[in-house]
Order: sequence, then C-alpha cells, then structure tokens
Amino acid sequence: MSNFKLFDILSVFSENQISQFGKFICSPYFNQNQTLISLWEYLSTFHPNYDNPLLVSDKLWSYLFPNRSFDDSEIRRIRSSLLKKVEKFIAISRLEEQKILLQSEVMHFYTENLLKKHAKSTLETAKKALDTSPHQNQQYYHNQYLINYAATSYLSLEDYRSKKFHDLMDDYMDATSYNLDVSFLLKKLELASSIASYGQIFGISDFGNSIFKDVIDFVEYKKEVLNVPSVAIYYYALLMFIHINKETSYQKFRQVFDKSIEKISTSEAIMLYNLAKNYCILKSNGGEPKYYEELLDLYDMGIKSGLLYVTGYLRSADFKNIVTLGTRLGKFEWVEQFILTNQNRLEEGSDADVFRYCTAYLYFCKNEYDEAKIVLRESTFKDIFFKVDVRKLLLKIAYEENEVAVRDDLINALRRFISSKKGLISENHLEANRNFLNILSDLCKIEEKVTIKAKSPLQIIKNILKKINSASTLAEKTWLLEQIDCQKKKYNINL
Repeated sequence: MSNFKLFDILSVFSENQISQFGKFICSPYFNQNQTLISLWEYLSTFHPNYDNPLLVSDKLWSYLFPNRSFDDSEIRRIRSSLLKKVEKFIAISRLEEQKILLQSEVMHFYTENLLKKHAKSTLETAKKALDTSPHQNQQYYHNQYLINYAATSYLSLEDYRSKKFHDLMDDYMDATSYNLDVSFLLKKLELASSIASYGQIFGISDFGNSIFKDVIDFVEYKKEVLNVPSVAIYYYALLMFIHINKETSYQKFRQVFDKSIEKISTSEAIMLYNLAKNYCILKSNGGEPKYYEELLDLYDMGIKSGLLYVTGYLRSADFKNIVTLGTRLGKFEWVEQFILTNQNRLEEGSDADVFRYCTAYLYFCKNEYDEAKIVLRESTFKDIFFKVDVRKLLLKIAYEENEVAVRDDLINALRRFISSKKGLISENHLEANRNFLNILSDLCKIEEKVTIKAKSPLQIIKNILKKINSASTLAEKTWLLEQIDCQKKKYNINL
C-alpha cells in the first residue's frame, strides 16, 4: 500500500473505471478545477503502480507548478480535493447501478410536477425491469417496495372518487407493506444469522439474543414469509446457529439453499455459503466426524461454483482447511493434486506461507516427518498465525517421534511465543493454544505418572478427556483425541 489514500483507491480501479473517471473529472458539471484535471492526467499514466518515486509530493508539485516554490500544504490540499472527486465518482457509479432507485426518484419528480403521463410510463418501465430480475433477494424486495411506494404517489394524480383509484390504492398499499416487511426482515435475518455465527465461533452465548427473538417471533407470526426462498434460507441459517445441536435446521437450510441458489445474487450466495461452511467447521471441530465429509463436500461445491474464490483468489484459511480435511479423510492424492492445482490461486501476500505449510502438513499426515521438517525449516513464514501453526506442527512431529527433549523445548518455546504476541492475537486464539499446550503436557506425563508414581492410567486418561471436553476453545482437538486413543490402546483401556 502507498502512503496516500488517494493512491490506494486508484490502484484497485479497473481500466474501465480509470477511463470513466477520466470522463468524470473532465466534465464541467462535476469539476471546474483545471489543476485537478492536470494532476489526474499525470497520475493516470502510472496506473496501477502508484508507488513510483515520481509521485512524491515535491515531484507532483514540480509537474503541476514548475515555476513556483514547493508548498507542502497546498499539494496536500490538491491531493485531498482529487480524493473527494474520486469518492464522489465511486458513489455516483454505485448509485447508477441501482436502476430502480433512480426510476423511483424520477417518478416522484414527475408526480410532484403533475406530469402524469411520464410518471405512468416510468412506473411501467420499472415494473418490467423487476419482472425480469434474476435474483429475488433483499434488494429485489426493497426495489419492489420503492416502486410500489412511488406508485401510491402517482395515484394521487388520479381521480380519488373513482373505484379504480381505490382498487389500485388498496393493491399498492398492500404490496408496499408486504415488500417493506420482507425487505426489512431479510436485512434483520442477514444480520441475526451473522451475529449467531459469530457468537458460536467465539463462544459468546448471549450475543444478540434480543434480535434473535424479534425475527423469530415475526416469522412465527407471519409464517407465509417462509414461502420466500431468501427468507427461508436466512431463517434456517439463524436457527442452525442458535440450536447448533439440532441438525434439522442445517438440513432444511441446505435443501432451500441448494434449490434456490440461482435466485439469489452472487454476493448473497457467498455469504450464505460461508455461513454453511462455518456451521460445518464448528460441528467438525466439536468432534463430529460425519461433518468432515459434509464440509469437504461444501468446499468441493465452492470450488466448482466459484463461490470459494473471493475476487478470483482462494483465501488462505480455506486452502488450509481443505488440506486439513482431505488429509484427515485419508485423501492424500486428492490433497496433493489440490495443492498443485490451486497454489497459483492463493490470495497475494500469504501464498508462499500457505503453500509451504500445507505441503509440510501433507508430509506430516503421511508420516513423512523428515520431509515435513525440511520444508518447515527451509521456509521463512511472515504471517503470525502461520508462525504459531508451524511451531505446533514441529511440536506434533517431535511428539510422534518421541523426541522428548525437543518436544519439551518446543512446548516451552511456543508458550513464550504466544505470550509475547498478546496484542496481535485474539484472546480466543491464545486460549485455544494455551489449552492445547496444557493438555499435550498432560499427555507427555502419562508414562511417568504410571511407571514412577504408580497412578492408574485409566483415571489419568479420564481426567485428560474431561479437560478436552470441557475446554471452551481448543486447538488441535482432533489430533489430541487421536493421541488419547493411542494411549488407551497402549494401556488396554476401554472407555
């Protein structure tokens, strides 16, 4: 990123946006400052790289005012003025995409100025546009509300004594009320399901309870709204997080989502897809193996449909989760192919970290520990969370290979590392890793307690299991449970 907000925004503009902004800034209606036009024409020659040394303040000044002494405050003001024009262009461009909003405003203008014929024509045009809308989402119902509300104003131009006036007014009022209800409900459901998901992920049990009750009561009172696919999807999404152990809500969610995906916008589909993904992650992290397959199926769906690729790239967390799931299910060849196929689709900045870690993790899961250690020790990781994960992976390798001294050193080193990063890592993440280290330390002491202190292996393992199951958040839970199973076999224990 550059040192200036203006340059950061321009750097993400497409070629078409650059071209359109050029027309915008040169239009006397939007700008009459020739200096801003000159600055823009100069900047546009560098697109999309605005880190060029020729764009520092004194160089810009020399270009704009070759015969004047440098004035830092003035060049700042000019840059700020151009930034405001850029932001205005962004706002207007987005408004122009909202055709129905624009038509409803035009209708209000015609009505206010008694232009009945033009108001009627605009109303008909807007209705046709809505009839051909491919997505019946929150925006669709909001647009229906806008047009129906504008239509009630248009009817004020009709003879209010006629039967036609009253019949149409009743129809438009009913439609206005219904569409406003659905539009508002969808916004509330979208917010509520996101809050419920957030609450489950971060273990906040009373987060958003009031909004949950409001929307659930409304849907229960007006059950016909469940006939709207978008309402049903978000409603079941909310229920599946509120009642996370009742799987029927998730099943209903998937049924409606899979059936109605073509009726919702891409951005909405991505959001709903992520809610389903979060639910399955929570269930699988909670020790329910059947959700491993379900989650991998969701990831496969996301790859094939493109929902998993944000702005054309694959998020590092998703890439890592896919590798983790695939290896957990023993699909090593599939995982290897996935890594090779998608390494170039990783989001820029974290691609090297993700690729190296996932390659090492695959080696680890195949019990090829030497290869995993080579990859990890020959790599430099930038992301703090991958630095934690790398240390945990090396620690798990040391445990698996029974390298006691290395293992104990790595436990202590990881404790110090995460403690030193308190300001950079969330408390939830810190707690999950602390719990992992505490439980792993207990696992490491089982043999000592049994052989030297003559304690019952059954009771020791029961106590560790109790810690695992009672932990509000726990990193590497599946792996820890696998180690418990190994200890149970070692001491011939059945629980």
